[in-house]
Amino acid sequence: MPNSPDTKTAGPPPGDTPPLLVTLQLVKPALEFLPEYKAALERGWSADNVRGEVAAREELQRIATGPAAFVAALDDPQAEGGPIKLPDGSTVPRLPGFRRWMWDGAFCGSIGLRWQPGTSELPRNDGCC
Repeated sequence: MPNSPDTKTAGPPPGDTPPLLVTLQLVKPALEFLPEYKAALERGWSADNVRGEVAAREELQRIATGPAAFVAALDDPQAEGGPIKLPDGSTVPRLPGFRRWMWDGAFCGSIGLRWQPGTSELPRNDGCC
């Protein structure tokens, strides 16, 4: 019997908004996800919080030049890519690392992981790599 004193109902109390449940996945960058990533860059988003718009334009250029190569370069656990250009124009060797894109049905962010081989020391944190 609905609403009888012995019946328990699930859900929020009357008048409360139920919580919004969003499923977030970390996905390996792939061509199938690239259009959403590219659209975010075109809207002004950048995975690089130091170089911002400049880095976004560079990524758009690399996507235009070779989408498959761009996606492949985001997964580099052996640090096989070339050196990294720092904001001051100098370069440093690339650290091993990889990116994963945040996906909640559409692209919603990026996370990058990198490390220094052979040590537990943290990598530099000056905007590089």
